[in-house]
This record gives sequence, C-alpha cells and structure tokens, in this order.
Amino acid sequence: ITFRHNLVEGFINRAVAHEHKENFEQALADLAQAIQTDPKETRALLYRAKLQAKQENWQAALTDLDAVLKLDPNHSDALRNRAEAWLKQGDDKKALADLTKALEQEPGDTSLLTMRAEVYYKRGNLEAALADYTAAIEQVGSETEEDAWRLYARRAVLRQENKDTTGAIADDSQAMLLDSKDLEGAIRDFSAVIELAAQDAAAFYNRGLARLMKEDFEGAIEDNTRAIALAPEDADPYINRAVAWQRKKEPAKALADLEQAIDLADSDLKEKLSPMHAQLLDYLKKTTTSPPLSR
Repeated sequence: ITFRHNLVEGFINRAVAHEHKENFEQALADLAQAIQTDPKETRALLYRAKLQAKQENWQAALTDLDAVLKLDPNHSDALRNRAEAWLKQGDDKKALADLTKALEQEPGDTSLLTMRAEVYYKRGNLEAALADYTAAIEQVGSETEEDAWRLYARRAVLRQENKDTTGAIADDSQAMLLDSKDLEGAIRDFSAVIELAAQDAAAFYNRGLARLMKEDFEGAIEDNTRAIALAPEDADPYINRAVAWQRKKEPAKALADLEQAIDLADSDLKEKLSPMHAQLLDYLKKTTTSPPLSR
C-alpha cells in the first residue's frame, strides 16, 4: 500500500511540474498513470479534471468530476468545478444543483454564492440572485475591499433591474466609497438616497464616512449626529464622530463619543477600541495638541 501511495504521489508531483512548463499532454499522461495505479485517488481525478477544463475539454472534465463525486458525493471542490463545467455546457439546472449542494458544505463561501447568484439571474430568478449577493456581501465584510466593491457594484445592477432605485444608488455609492476614487460621487449618491429615504441611518453614516475621508470634519460630524439620532444603539457613527472631533482638535468630545461607542460595542470591537481610548486618555492628561487617532 505504501509503495502504491508513493507511486501515485510521484505521478501527481511530476504532473504538477509538467503543468508549470505548460506541457499538458505529459501532465495528463502522468495523471492517467496515477489513476490507473489507484482508481480511487480523488486528487488525481480532480487535478485531471481541472487540466481538461483548462483546455476546454468539458466532457472529459465532467467524466472525471463524476468519478470524484461517486467516491465522495459531498466533495465541495468537485461540485464547484462540475458546476462550472455544466455552465460551459449550457446546463444551468445541473449547475444550480451542484452549487446548492456545494454551499451545503461551505455555506459562507462568497465565490459559490456569487456563482449561484449569476445562475439564478440567468434563469430569471432575480430575488434569489439578490439574496445570494446580499449573503456574499455579509460574508466578505469590508476586510477585502476589492471583493466587496465588486459585490456592491453587481448588486446595484440587479437592484436597478428589480426597480429598487434607492437600493441601487446606495450600493453604487458604497462601491465608490470602497474604491475611494470618487468620494464626491459617493457623497452625491448618498445625498440622493437621503432625499428618497430621510430616515435611513446607514445613508447618513456612509455619507459621513465619505465626508470624513475627504476631511470635511464638520460635515462628518453633522451626518454622524443624524445617524446616531436614527440608530442610537449603533456604535459605528459614534466612532466616526469621535475621529472627526479628534481631527478638529477637540479631544474631550472625541473621548465622550469613543466611550459611548465602547458601551455599545461587542467584545471584539471593545478590544479594537481600547488602544484608541487609552491614547486619548493619556493625551488629555498631558496636552491639548491633537494626537493621531485612527480607526
């Protein structure tokens, strides 16, 4: 058994080396040897399927992916890759089934969610597509801004098609804000949202954030004050207003807002705000010159 395993490993490793040199025929030959040595070796089957897909041999890729899934019906990578192959073959229904099953194994996977969203969209199920984009946005957060930007931009298009103009404007603005290249455009669009929905705390918060990034501290304070009035249990507007107060060299007001944010924050956010709080406290004891404060 050990000898057979080592032999399979050797064939797979040599296939990888051939692929790096773009010698696909030799790579496929080595993978065929690996599979012949151990027909249940899912890694070799999956790797060969990916190489076949790279060469647009979709039927051959599907054959290998079927073999993987016969051995392991819940193999999420095989389900993902088979969904892509079905899409290339024009079979949206089978692609949708594979993506749904893959998401049962990896429910928070943003690439699976966006793939399924596009299949739903192609099949005319706009509500389901929007739901998947919303789930993907919730998963990706703001830590990977490029991914978040693309998701907001795409959901904006779908919302516009769904006659949700306010939502589309908000998503376009959020995309611009994440891109940080058109803050004026983001401010205009968030202002349009506010005109349509004057009780939208998120619109005031986001416009306030754009104004803060543009160093319009008075405008940022004004917008975050409105956001606080509309959503007093949300810590984020207090944080943004604290930063604006600090940049205006009013550390006492910054400290008051920061302490309010800490009272409202969950444990993770409390921990992140703790150094800022200590910095302000220390500063107020020593001087009236504004120290740098960043969120």
